[in-house]
Amino acid sequence: MVATGINDKADYSNRNLGTSATGLSFCIVLVILAGGGFLAYGLPFLDTIRFFLGVFVLFYIPGSLLFRSIAFHRSNFLTYPVLALATGTVAVPALYKFLRHLNYPDHYAVSLFVLCAAVWLYLVIRRPDGHATRLLPKSVDLLSSLVVLILILVLLHFSHFTYVLLTTNGFQFRAIDMTESVFHLGLINAISDTYPPPIIYASTAADYSAYHFNMHLQADLLSRWFGIESLLVVSYYVPLLFFSLLAMLPYVFVRESGGKALTGFVCAVLVFGADFSFIPSILLDLRPGFAWTSFFHTTIWALFTLNGYLPSLIALFLCIIVLRDYFREHSLAKLALFALLAYGAFGFKSPMGLQIGAAAIGTFLVLALFDHRRKQGIYLAIVSFLALAAMLVDLGLVRSGVGSTVVRVEPLISFHNALSKLGMSGLAIDWYIPMIIVVFVAGLGVRILGLWYLGTHIRQSGAKDGTLVFLGLLFLSGYIVSELFFIGNPTGQNNAGWFYIQSLMASWFLLFMFLISIEKRKRAYFATIVGLVLLAAPSTVQFLSLRASDQYVEFGHDELQVIDFLRETDPKSVVLHPLNMDRPSLASNFAG
Repeated sequence: MVATGINDKADYSNRNLGTSATGLSFCIVLVILAGGGFLAYGLPFLDTIRFFLGVFVLFYIPGSLLFRSIAFHRSNFLTYPVLALATGTVAVPALYKFLRHLNYPDHYAVSLFVLCAAVWLYLVIRRPDGHATRLLPKSVDLLSSLVVLILILVLLHFSHFTYVLLTTNGFQFRAIDMTESVFHLGLINAISDTYPPPIIYASTAADYSAYHFNMHLQADLLSRWFGIESLLVVSYYVPLLFFSLLAMLPYVFVRESGGKALTGFVCAVLVFGADFSFIPSILLDLRPGFAWTSFFHTTIWALFTLNGYLPSLIALFLCIIVLRDYFREHSLAKLALFALLAYGAFGFKSPMGLQIGAAAIGTFLVLALFDHRRKQGIYLAIVSFLALAAMLVDLGLVRSGVGSTVVRVEPLISFHNALSKLGMSGLAIDWYIPMIIVVFVAGLGVRILGLWYLGTHIRQSGAKDGTLVFLGLLFLSGYIVSELFFIGNPTGQNNAGWFYIQSLMASWFLLFMFLISIEKRKRAYFATIVGLVLLAAPSTVQFLSLRASDQYVEFGHDELQVIDFLRETDPKSVVLHPLNMDRPSLASNFAG
């Protein structure tokens, strides 16, 4: 059997059902460092404290309780706090939205969180020492984590952290088209009064009942319950939470798979990497201000814009990690968690949950046909069917349908769009096959090594690694859907592209496995790492340079008074407010 880079013979006898005091202490140090960074942007000190307290109470504690209910293998001190926080971040909004949908008063949810906190505190204090093994941190993990945090802060500085500049009389808002964060700010403000919110700008639907709101409810919990200005939540606090988890989940995956800390760090960096779009950009289009990532399906645009795609990626990464442990240990408790995470992903970004569920069912079929572990596959299929059924019930009873979404069959639709952007719309059909290969490789970028690793492993060992099968099907399904269908509003963008963008993000994990598998070949390993970073960085750097625009619009004392007036006015009131097409709306965006 070919080496997969995964430590299949790991010792699972040491299980930690409690919180590592060392890991928690280290997280507190990171919080202090990040809090100090917030002060440099002029954020109120008390708001920063409230944010970290809110994350701990609302997300970490419930996530920790969920992880206490399953025997999750860990060999690194960062694994428990990272996975517990990520699980709470995904699961809490998925459950909280039902309280909002049923219009229960807030004290129902408050009571649940207080109960969770009390149970968690009791379990931590009364935890039997014999059931816990404290994992001491290694200096290399401490150093790597600190460098990852610094990298995250740098990326955020050139994107989310400089969308809004606080001033003595108000704030300045970046005036560029390459962000939809202000739209989601309007939704977050709107649901503080009404759930689901009524129609607001930038929508052709009759209302917002068919939209995915888990991220907005998540931000609303932090903003409304802990008294943090929603503008700061959207621009500073939530992006830090999302970026930290998106970087640390790959790091934990690598370390738990037997990989080196350097590999974990590189994988955390590569999550924010891009495709080969810089090559045609340099050759074909040197217009000032032209985003190179416009040529192919890009994972970068949505990464640096606050929307439900970001937390849905956290759910995807968690599903991959949980599924890997399930195939190692056959634990049904892990499958239950997998179903909850897949359903949570659906609430953040609808295509994500559907694609995870479909790929899991496909994994069952592959295992049933080509491997002896049919029982494992059957359990996975049952849980996946239940998760998909929950999504359909949600769609029909909670969201009230799919809005104005239509589905049309249009073969090679994404390929033709890429040809159009490359100025090759009139390409002869004889050249289609080689050009499809070129566009495919260019869109994948350095992730092509991960697909090569997948193909090599399956050719030599068959479908013995269920995680690899899942990742392969996840990628294949996204690519096929994006090339065969138009999904969305008839006059809008093709949302089928989201399936492929999600596949591209999942395929990073195939590359992670490839890097782990070549660690012992030192020359090839270091040469590959250098090449990967150099090839994945150009489009990201260019995109961030465009995002870091110095064009701002000013919102001063008078505008703040209007926003406060609109917020305090009854939502059913009629207010005449002038429309300005050149700047965000005081009514829709900032007052909701």
